[in-house]
Amino acid sequence: MGGQDNILIFRYGNEKGKKYIAFTDMTNDITIEYGCAVNVFYNDLFSENKNTSCNLENLDIMRKTFIENKDVVVWKINNYILNYSSGKDKSFLFLSGRSGKLIKVDSDFIDKKIYKNIFKNI
Repeated sequence: MGGQDNILIFRYGNEKGKKYIAFTDMTNDITIEYGCAVNVFYNDLFSENKNTSCNLENLDIMRKTFIENKDVVVWKINNYILNYSSGKDKSFLFLSGRSGKLIKVDSDFIDKKIYKNIFKNI
């Protein structure tokens, strides 16, 4: 989902596609039409902002991917917003700050508690 450039993936183990963590800089992602800044799009998605200037059709599509029937949490730590979503055996964290940068972290083995512990001191 977005961010096909600027990606770094670590795999823990020998089995391809398993036990990984990926970091993607999505700040300048153009793979979908956001209709607003990428960080605003994901922050509005997770806050369910009804008064958004972002592309409503794509927000609905992403809502099905990241919000519906998922474990969703939003943390505000210092000057950062962390939007967390997990379901089945995959988790996502969208990290944004005041600069407008958006980093997506996804994994098949990191859960909510671990993400919060990792980012609690940013």
